[in-house]
Amino acid sequence: MIKMLLEWFLPQQCLLCDRVGIENPVCEACLHAIKPQPKILTLSPVLSVESCFEYHHGLQKLLHLYKFEKHTQLAPLFVQKLKETVDFSAQKYDLCIPVPAHENRIHSRGFYPVELLFKGFFLDVYSPCVQRCKDTPYLFELSALERSRLLKGAFRLHAGTSVQGKSIVVVDDIVTTGATLASMSELLYCEGARKVSALTLAYTQLKHMVENHP
Repeated sequence: MIKMLLEWFLPQQCLLCDRVGIENPVCEACLHAIKPQPKILTLSPVLSVESCFEYHHGLQKLLHLYKFEKHTQLAPLFVQKLKETVDFSAQKYDLCIPVPAHENRIHSRGFYPVELLFKGFFLDVYSPCVQRCKDTPYLFELSALERSRLLKGAFRLHAGTSVQGKSIVVVDDIVTTGATLASMSELLYCEGARKVSALTLAYTQLKHMVENHP
């Protein structure tokens, strides 16, 4: 009864076009307008990134609301978009490792955005076994070189973890310059991983991406 009254007095609005009286956070028209644009980005001879959507327009706004304004109700929408774009049944990995956030960032946000996106797809092999031991600032306004310098030594494996001989997929929400994924792959290769690849929900169209050769 309370829910019905709230819906009557405060009808839900689309987060993109403000249309009222919808059942989901985004109306069908706006959702349909977010088209997959899959791309394979080669960061180095030993690291490629599969990404599903270009980070612009509607998707950019929704991801910003999701990550920085705690609109966690958007997670199922992104999960559905991933499901429609990536054939997860064909992906065979020994481990799925999310790009970790520093504990301070997780505490301030109150949730872990990458986990909500990918854990359900890789449940059997999902392993948050890499720790972010350096609390770097937000990196989105920095160049690839600046990001690479800040991320030096930012990650480490949890004690007792072994990735020796394993095929690994690293997952993240957005790839921009590739510096974070390159830093992660360098660590994993140095620790003995057999193969490292990456998967992200979105990618930006920056010309200068960092290349890292572990």
